[in-house]
Amino acid sequence: MISEGLNVNRGKIGLQQQPGKVGWISSSVLYAFLVIVILFPAILQSIKNGFLALIGVCAFWVMFHLNWRLGLHKTVFFWWIFYLCLGLLFIFWGHINGAVRVLPIIKLYVLYPIAYMVLVTLIRTHGSLVNVLRILIFCTIPMSVLVILQVLSVMGLTLPGFEYIVMAFSENGLTNELSYTPRVLSSLIFLLPFMVGCLAVYSGKNRPVPRAELWFCTVLSLIAVMVGQRHVLLLILFLTPFILVALASFLRRKERRNAILSLVKALFVMAAIAWVAAYSLGGIMGWETHSLLRDFAEAFDFKHDESAMIRAEQFSALMEGVSERPVFGAGLGVGSDKYIRDPEKPWNYELRYVALLFQTGIVGFILYMSGVIWILWTGVRVIAARTTLSLHMVPMLAGFCGALVAEATNPYLNQFGHLWMLFFPVAVINMWLLDRAQAKKQSIGNFHECR
Repeated sequence: MISEGLNVNRGKIGLQQQPGKVGWISSSVLYAFLVIVILFPAILQSIKNGFLALIGVCAFWVMFHLNWRLGLHKTVFFWWIFYLCLGLLFIFWGHINGAVRVLPIIKLYVLYPIAYMVLVTLIRTHGSLVNVLRILIFCTIPMSVLVILQVLSVMGLTLPGFEYIVMAFSENGLTNELSYTPRVLSSLIFLLPFMVGCLAVYSGKNRPVPRAELWFCTVLSLIAVMVGQRHVLLLILFLTPFILVALASFLRRKERRNAILSLVKALFVMAAIAWVAAYSLGGIMGWETHSLLRDFAEAFDFKHDESAMIRAEQFSALMEGVSERPVFGAGLGVGSDKYIRDPEKPWNYELRYVALLFQTGIVGFILYMSGVIWILWTGVRVIAARTTLSLHMVPMLAGFCGALVAEATNPYLNQFGHLWMLFFPVAVINMWLLDRAQAKKQSIGNFHECR
């Protein structure tokens, strides 16, 4: 595929083409890394670091074969540099205001964005993007199976010794006790709305995988969500239809009608499967449907639910800090003296957006949220552009919105293993901007030839 990229040496736009053997090797390393980071979001960091080093070498190799063209559109490149500088400024501000551990904050706001933007530069072709979509879809199979097995292991319903395989997916390896909320479930905050979005928009030859396999992965994910009983996943599942209808409204009339009809059919089928699974699993696991709904509602009871009460206490403490430093906040890496969630990570709070407002103030919060708004706004433009990427953008943005909803309740995006949820939509946007600029350049060239 021919696409446009940012020429780092000359500072201008030039053509670039993915080299054959070099592109194959770099793509293989990229895909292997994505499988690991999606399935193991909270563990195996040393292996991830090794893959990141390989990806850096591959990106350097690809750039060398493409005359040092980075593969980023100038607008994406601007946002990237802007946020790196913004992060450094607020890290310095936090250090002045007494931040104790600066290195983890530098990793989160500087080094990790650099690493993931390198990944974006390797998603250069429509073929590589389709392969990423396939990875996202098929990763739900082992993820969902292990979630179900982990919960059943707690109840002693699996084969002897199998719990060791399940515990390998837990946060602290074999020493961690099994629980009803496996850490691997966290990837579903993106993948669950993404899968439903795939069912809605893909039809015919444009599907990255056959529809039967897509349904199989979606049903497994749905059962994993029900078994795992994460309240935020249930909330995302409830909001997903509204998000998808809003996104599909920007498609062409025929595609919009087909997407909404497919979504309605999918929701009816999923509701029937959920009902059957609830009654089938209820007999095994000892819970009833009405008790699940009651537990979900009680999770938002800020007077009686323990988790909700903790978040209410955090909100009061953080907002008091905001009132003391409203403009620029306390700085990244600084925690509230009124409430310390984790002594080793005093900056980390469940209420991520309120914590960001406390640490960066009104100015920093607006600047950080402007990037989120740009991704949503540009993503909608991609959907409305009537290109090949339009259909891919719908499930990507749906997953992105799911991650944003989950981030309001837990600091998922404070971990390296979850930041891919922010950068995959950026990769699609980057491809669309490059394709559009290339088409514009070609049309100008044809115009001059005609003259």
